[in-house]
Amino acid sequence: MASKSAMGRTMIDLRLIGAGVALVTSFGAGWYVQGLRWDADVARIERQATEAREAMRAQYEAQATDYEGFRADNETAETHTKTQIREVFRDVEIPADCAVPDDAVRLLDQARVRANEATGQSGGTVQGD
Repeated sequence: MASKSAMGRTMIDLRLIGAGVALVTSFGAGWYVQGLRWDADVARIERQATEAREAMRAQYEAQATDYEGFRADNETAETHTKTQIREVFRDVEIPADCAVPDDAVRLLDQARVRANEATGQSGGTVQGD
């Protein structure tokens, strides 16, 4: 039979080994759980970034749509104004002092007012001689 001291040492050695295994297992489990938490945090941050990106994209698309409508309206108004100016000047003899006809001043003033209203700016009337 083994002596009591040898058996006691074996029990102590087994307890130390068991404690070491428990310590290493606990450390590994803690590391694994912390990794899961980090992964969850990364996934949450990525989801928030994706939502923010989608919201910004929707905002930019709405602004682009508004701009395209604004641009199309202004192109139509510009074409109409140019046509009207051509009609005013078609049969008009230009006097020697190069005075602008009243109809041309009126058309240009209307175009200026429309442009200022579209951009939210204000401006004074066109001054003539």
